[in-house]
Amino acid sequence: MFKLRQKIYLGDWLLLKPYKSQVSSDVFYLQLSNQIKSSITKQIDVETLERFFDDALNLYACFIVSYLEDNISETNLWNTFVKIHKQLYGFQIPLYDLSEHYEDEINLQDVQFLTWYFVKTVDNEAEIEPNNDIVVQVSTIVMNILDDAWDDAPENNKLQAAYQLDETTEIDFEAVQYLIENILYESYLFYIDTGSRFVNLVRDQTEKEQLDATAFLIISSEIKDILTFTENTKLLALKGKIWAAELVGNKHPQYQNLINVSERYSNHFYYTGKDEHHFFFERVLSERKININKTDFEHDVFLKKTGTQFLLTIFQCNNKFIAPKIPIKNNVSKSEIAKDNNIFNDFEVSLFVSNEKDTIEAILNDQLEAFCAINDGQQILFILSEDVEDCLNNFYECYNSLFSKPQNQHSKFCIKDNLTYYDYKIEDSADLPALIYFNPKRGIEVQVLINSAFPLDDNPFYFEEDSEEEFIFMIEQTNTSQSCLNFA
Repeated sequence: MFKLRQKIYLGDWLLLKPYKSQVSSDVFYLQLSNQIKSSITKQIDVETLERFFDDALNLYACFIVSYLEDNISETNLWNTFVKIHKQLYGFQIPLYDLSEHYEDEINLQDVQFLTWYFVKTVDNEAEIEPNNDIVVQVSTIVMNILDDAWDDAPENNKLQAAYQLDETTEIDFEAVQYLIENILYESYLFYIDTGSRFVNLVRDQTEKEQLDATAFLIISSEIKDILTFTENTKLLALKGKIWAAELVGNKHPQYQNLINVSERYSNHFYYTGKDEHHFFFERVLSERKININKTDFEHDVFLKKTGTQFLLTIFQCNNKFIAPKIPIKNNVSKSEIAKDNNIFNDFEVSLFVSNEKDTIEAILNDQLEAFCAINDGQQILFILSEDVEDCLNNFYECYNSLFSKPQNQHSKFCIKDNLTYYDYKIEDSADLPALIYFNPKRGIEVQVLINSAFPLDDNPFYFEEDSEEEFIFMIEQTNTSQSCLNFA
């Protein structure tokens, strides 16, 4: 009750901004946030608001006003979502009638979708449909206020700068990472999603120990570095680099750099020497050799003696390696390193540092052929969850047979050791509708309870009355690939 009445302050508003010092336009939008909250609390009863928003009404008001600011300032976060969704599915946003939906304007359907997305994202357990009465009622209140404010709303130039990238053809990794982090952790669209996941993960990793400020910053920085290039957003299940690339647009000189930047890899390397332009390293376990341009390695002061072992953090972009982090000197034995490298990571990183992209593409092509061979030429199979394991066993046996792999070699190439398998735990006692989908870029994916999202003739578990609900459930899952979504 107290939080429903509590005023929204500048600090609340700045939670959703990639800067922490007030700019002149913040005053207008902060006042608008309080106006929206006040109107909602006057027109909707407290019990309903507490049920759907709990203590997040202040955050919601700032979130939905940020949608207006985004449109006015042309920072294009929302428009990037609309653009991608239209490219993928042929229409601007899901779930709503778009007969009166207008580009480059604010729309009631946008507000409804964002309201539903907010409630579902802030509370994963919330049971609320896109056209729930509370969504419609709140969105109508909000839209009337935003519509009245449209002509007077100011641009936020500082916000614009935070979502831009210099138009240079050479990759500036620090600037690329900064842009992606702004999108994933500081933007209104994803603060409630990936931003919240980051905060919760840091808390989980640090709350059990008494850490000083330096140790806390080191741990949080490491976690952020990993998540920035691996986490998928709930909206469209895309990585931050894809959002960043589509935000700047395919005509931007850095577009391909953003698309092609790899995930972060950390492993043990020996420093083996240098020439005029490069530093040379050799991976301890695989003896794979890599070279890093001196311009992409700023910490050469640590490279004093060849043969020194380092824990090196590297990225790959456009067939070259980048090492933005300080190398950590160590002397870990091969046996100890091997304990920390399962087959999946070891094989994947070996491919990575040998720069053999064609190898993994060839493996996936062969695996797709094997999967289609056991599934009547189809890329997707609808079965019961109790039959998943047998099907996967048939798949890797077929793969080994078709491509003359020794019986003990499947461990490096097939789903059983997670090279191309999204691990989804299914209860032993469960007898649920499931599907196995072969993603040409990632391999095997297993999902349950979304079969009715696929209205295909060979899907025995499709029920039209469950179709919309299961499709919504599917798009909410961050582990659902874009390739699988496109198949629905």
